Order: sequence, then structure tokens, then C-alpha cells
Amino acid sequence: MNGLGFQIWQLGLMPEPEKLAQFCNHYRIKWLNIKLLNGLYKYNRLGGNNNKVIEYIKVLTSNGIKVGMWQFCYGQLPKSEGLAAVKAFNTFQKYGLSFLQIDAETGMWNLPGSKQRAKDYMDNLNLPVGIEVYLNSYRFPENFPQFPFSTFLSYNKVTGNSPQVYWEFNHNPVDQLRESLRQYNKLPEHQGKIFIPIGSTYFRGVPEASGSWGPTIKDLENFTNECKDFPAFGFYSLDKIFKHYNNYGIDWMEAITGIGEFNGETPPPDDSPPDNNNGDEMRKVKCLVNYLNIRRGPSTSYQKVFYLLKGDTPDILEIKVNSNIWIRIGWKQWAAMRHNGVTYMEYI
Repeated sequence: MNGLGFQIWQLGLMPEPEKLAQFCNHYRIKWLNIKLLNGLYKYNRLGGNNNKVIEYIKVLTSNGIKVGMWQFCYGQLPKSEGLAAVKAFNTFQKYGLSFLQIDAETGMWNLPGSKQRAKDYMDNLNLPVGIEVYLNSYRFPENFPQFPFSTFLSYNKVTGNSPQVYWEFNHNPVDQLRESLRQYNKLPEHQGKIFIPIGSTYFRGVPEASGSWGPTIKDLENFTNECKDFPAFGFYSLDKIFKHYNNYGIDWMEAITGIGEFNGETPPPDDSPPDNNNGDEMRKVKCLVNYLNIRRGPSTSYQKVFYLLKGDTPDILEIKVNSNIWIRIGWKQWAAMRHNGVTYMEYI
């Protein structure tokens, strides 16, 4: 990875591939990273198949834009998650996919046994030689003593580190970036690894852009200037740029690149809904209890398959409301938001 790049959470918010390539070349965006796995499960398969993803990869790479994939890893079944990453990567590599980002944050990574889970994942991540692999996790490792930073980074197959330097509810990106680098440089396993920070181009709060936190123009200018000495840097996420393009995205892009408005086809308006063909939703919920069962279906009669931990923030994929409220957070994975008058999760 070199130069400026963006992560893409919701591919359905992107313009068509040719127009996206023009947009990237206008703003001198060198790489894009698309979420293609949520744990074990396929993600952003618009229309229920791989065709659209393949089209994006082929068009973007033919226009000189490097394309990678990211996997959100829960650590529940780390061996299987590693194998799933290999399978997905091999599916798309022939069309130009060239790097992998391991997004490991919540879930099992902050519990005892996390080092073995990281080892299990990495031992099963057998990608072709020369593929770039980056850890994408917390910005301050000292705040997460249970997280296996050193285990992930100890593998030679891990090219570098792309921490989430999200300065949420603050406006001091340079201070946070410098502190992130300082803390990672204290890890012996980080020595010799590439450091690629990921900044904030999104709003935190509901409703978005109305009373919620977001980066200022000065934030983005300062963060970008501080990143000039790194081989690459990026932002999460490009879909938020397009979602809020007319009111914020244009200014955000100019702050980051110094380049004026893209004169191609108008991107989606601010109120355009996401393409939900892949089951994505914009909102999240937060678990309020220490353990919350995940079941095969929206009822306590369904089998328990795992659990959420307090503070976990899964995506809302579907909501079932009757006398209770159930949230689908994955394929055949449901958790009770409210059951028998007790609230277990809240919207964020």
C-alpha cells in the first residue's frame, strides 16, 4: 500500500465502478480496501453473488488503483476465520485483489486465551507468498493489555500495522497519531513493520451529521499533513464520504487532498439509502449486559450458538418486533434487544 487510500464498509453506497475509478484518479486515491468478510460470512456481495465485487476490482485495478479486502474477525472460531480469509482472497486474487487487512477488535480478542486465538488464526492464514497483510486494530495498545498485538505482529507474513486512529469526540488527531506510533514502537514485534494509520471520515452518533461528532476540516488537514512521512495512510470510510457528499464529503475530500470538487456524475445525495441487497444496515446496537446469548433464531426456543459481551457493538441486519425485540447480527445469529420487559441492548 502506498499513498492515500480509503476503506469501504458498504459497497452499495459506491457509484458504478467506472465512475468510482474516475473519482479516485481525480483525488489521487491510490488504494481501496473493501469489507468482504464479517467473521466467517460473506459481506458486500451485492445481488447475492460475487459478480459486482469482481467488476469493481477489475475496473479499479485497470485504472491503477490497488484493491484489497478486509475481514472483521471476532476470534470465536479463529481457525475457521483464517481459512475463510484464505478462501475469499483466493476467489478474488485472480481479478486483481492484492492485500488483506485483519480487523480484530471486539469479540474474544480481549479475553484470556487471546494469544492462542491469534496464533490459531495466523497459522491458518496461508496466503500466496508476497501478499501484503496488515493488522487493523486499536490505536493505543497500552489500553488493551489482553489484546494479542505482539502475537499478530510476530508473524513474518504480516507486512505492517494499520491502526484505527479514530479521534472520536475530540479534535486532536495529530496528538493521537503520535501517541499511537509511540505505543506501537514500544512493541519489539512492531520493529521493521510498516505503519499505515487510518483516520476518521465518518460521524459518530444518531442521527448522523445532526448533533453527532464528526471530523472538522482542520482535523483532516492536520492528520493528512502528519501522515506525509508514512508510506501510506487512509481513512474510514469512503462510503460515508459519498453518503454525505453534498454537505460534507466535498469539503472533506478537499481538506485531505487539496483538490476541488469532482466534476463527474453527481454522487448519491445525502439522504440516499444504502443498497441493502447484501443485508447491510447503517445502525448498530450496544450490548449492556455481561453475557447475552446469540441464538439461531428470534426466540429463546432456538439453539444458543454463542454470546455477546458487554460493550460489543454488532451491526443491525434485521429487526423482529412483537412482544419482544430481536436483532439479527449475522447469518442465523439473533440476540434479544428487549425480552420480557428487560433491555439487553441499546441503539448507538
